[in-house]
Amino acid sequence: MGKKQTAIVDAVQRFTAQAQQELKNAISDMEGREVFAIGALDSRGLIKKLEILARGSEGAVPAPFRDRDSAQVLIHNHPSGELFPSDADVLVAAEAAADGLGSYIVDNAVAKVLVVAEPVRAKLIRPLNPDEIAAVLDDGGKLSLKMPEFEPRTSQVDMARDVAALISDGGILIAEAGTGVGKSFAYLIPSLAWAIGNNERVVVSTATINLQQQIFKKDFPVVSSLFKKPAKAAMVKGRGNYLCKRRLYEAIEEDALFSDTSIKLRQILEWDNNGGSGDKSDLSLPDDDPIWNRVCSESDYCLSSRCPYHEKCHVVRVRLEAASAQLIIVNHHVLLADLEAKRTREGVLNTILPSYKALVLDEAHAIESSATSLFSESFSKRSIQRLLGRLVRKKKRIQTGILPSLRRLPDIPKALLDAASKQADAAAAAADAFNASALASYSEKESSLLIKNLESFSRSAFLSALQSLERDLAMLVTRLGEILEAMPPEFDDEESVVELKLTSRSIEEAAALVPRFKNPDAEPQTIFWMQIDRKNPREAVVICTATPLEVAPLLAERLFSKVRTCICTSATLTINNSFDWWRNRVGLPTKKDSETSKAMSTMGATGGTTEGAIDAPIRNRQYPSPFPYRRNALLAIDTSAPPPDGTQFQAYLNTAVARLLHASRGRALVLFTSHRALRDTYDYVAPLLEKEGILALRQGQKDRYSLLHTFINDISSVLFATESFWEGVDAPGETLSLVIITKLPFRVPTDPIQASRAAAIDARGGNSFAEMSIPEAVILFKQGFGRLIRHSNDRGVVAVLDVRIAKKAYGNLFISSLPECKLETGPLDQLCTSVAKFLDSEG
Repeated sequence: MGKKQTAIVDAVQRFTAQAQQELKNAISDMEGREVFAIGALDSRGLIKKLEILARGSEGAVPAPFRDRDSAQVLIHNHPSGELFPSDADVLVAAEAAADGLGSYIVDNAVAKVLVVAEPVRAKLIRPLNPDEIAAVLDDGGKLSLKMPEFEPRTSQVDMARDVAALISDGGILIAEAGTGVGKSFAYLIPSLAWAIGNNERVVVSTATINLQQQIFKKDFPVVSSLFKKPAKAAMVKGRGNYLCKRRLYEAIEEDALFSDTSIKLRQILEWDNNGGSGDKSDLSLPDDDPIWNRVCSESDYCLSSRCPYHEKCHVVRVRLEAASAQLIIVNHHVLLADLEAKRTREGVLNTILPSYKALVLDEAHAIESSATSLFSESFSKRSIQRLLGRLVRKKKRIQTGILPSLRRLPDIPKALLDAASKQADAAAAAADAFNASALASYSEKESSLLIKNLESFSRSAFLSALQSLERDLAMLVTRLGEILEAMPPEFDDEESVVELKLTSRSIEEAAALVPRFKNPDAEPQTIFWMQIDRKNPREAVVICTATPLEVAPLLAERLFSKVRTCICTSATLTINNSFDWWRNRVGLPTKKDSETSKAMSTMGATGGTTEGAIDAPIRNRQYPSPFPYRRNALLAIDTSAPPPDGTQFQAYLNTAVARLLHASRGRALVLFTSHRALRDTYDYVAPLLEKEGILALRQGQKDRYSLLHTFINDISSVLFATESFWEGVDAPGETLSLVIITKLPFRVPTDPIQASRAAAIDARGGNSFAEMSIPEAVILFKQGFGRLIRHSNDRGVVAVLDVRIAKKAYGNLFISSLPECKLETGPLDQLCTSVAKFLDSEG
């Protein structure tokens, strides 16, 4: 073995003489205080070029290294001459290392260097041959040899070729792939080829866990079998989908304390002990079972490396699997949460995903909605009392929780613990009072409203209750801080002490969020609103939420500007063959934006590059469906229907749906835009269907999976559903021969987020109905239409009962955005005859 090298080396081994002198001069100019710089390396690995980015004090300096393409090494000095890194230094170095950047600490004389992390030299990317990749999917290609039933599709071959070219060159591909193109194979094959050939990772993000599992369990095994080199995929879900062993044991112990041990907890323990995956989807629990909330993993419960079960942690295992995988399959929420954690440094020591350069956004039409949810912050009586319950829980005169646990430690003043416990009770009472006040602000018909629209009397009571809650939470943070200050250092690693720190931080975050709702106008780029949650029939709870007015700038800065390659794909990205609306909504510049920017530059506009600006080339491509829509699909529009906002519409709807279902002999999906209309129509139609021996299914009767399973396997059945079923229903064959769209799917204009975003568009001189409401409805309408034809042999009808599609000027946008198919308009009698005839014919 050679001589062991120390991490501290002479500066001449890491700097050119010129760079060494430049850094020494910068430190001298600051009279020996800290400076922060980035460096670029020469061919010998020496820093040849320096850029001073920040200047600080004797003990600290900011580190603004993100989005600096020239950075290969981060450098700062320690005025004390002690070169070993602080915790903050390690944090920054770990974050930088995820991007391949090195980290150095130098003394003020720039004579010695501590190498905290070595820089990663840029490696040569091996490009793909697009024609070779395309050939895999073509007639006689590798895939047809693996799958004898496989039929080549021109659109799929073209898409695979384009993805291969883009993933080699870098940039953004926006790919609308019609139903049946087979987009997952079209992006998986080139993605995996690139990952294997370059020893890189590709992340595939979907809108739903269902699609995650399909790609992981069904598509990836087929694609990976095409390669000589073995490939690995990992599926990463949100933390809450995994079991926390520590919380499980605590729940069992707590229930035993009250002689109330839950059978379900014991069943979960047995499952886990017998090699269970830890993934909730592999456990037979209903989605809303409260037992899971007691045992699932949560970031602010996590003790990380201090946890006694850390080495057997399911979350850690999944993330280690991801670190060694070529393909990582996530959902949009996990993707955005990972980027947010890295941006705020919270993910550096608890990273969700390893670093990656190539990203595929499948179901990309849903990314705006996912970002709206992820970037929102909320609180409620329930969320606050859950936090308080960590501190102390009382049952049958027995107390459990963090504060009772701390009483078992010596040298902690009991008076401080008593004061904190008393203040936790006060905060719980304040949360109760706030919830009652917020509920009183609603009229009977309202379920959500904007804070700024509260009437003066309600506003006064709301603000008073909000201020009391703010005060009691702030006081609780103070009381917990007093305990932590009095804590002897030798207790720092005690579980209850670590839990106290985590919970105190969470309560502090809640205390900081609450006062933001006092003056909504102070943050014009944020929507402050509240809604009633009635899931618990015994108690309605008001949830207060702060939502970004626009997510496009956030997506541009935090997502698209962070990756070298991004493929955005979905069956529904265009409106009348234009991608502009979707691009605007997610922060991708359109041709018009580029021309405006160029014109401003020519006119002498200044300001430099915007943070998060997207310089990568962006390409739009449409890959048409191979399915024979012209022959096998009929779009039927009832031109005699009453207006959907009229008093006669519901009675018409009941009759029209019943007659159309009679004509189709069931075999239908009936899509609504409101739960009330669904219930009224179902109650009218279901008995009529029962007389014909047709099973009527209604959303809410069972969980989504069970409903779809029954619907698909009972050919004559009819499923009545609302918005969540406009997407993701895959029922090929005769079982789905008719889709009835009862209304064009315009969002409810009184929805707080919708109303606020519409008002912002109108305020800047735009037309919110044309710029937002119509395009959103067209995209969802396309999704609903797409439920019909799922296989090349499928045949069926989409019946539209909203007369606006025929009589309003914007109606043609809905029709022109669909695949070309047969079109029939007329009165209901005519359509019912045509539906029966079309479905009975063979095309």
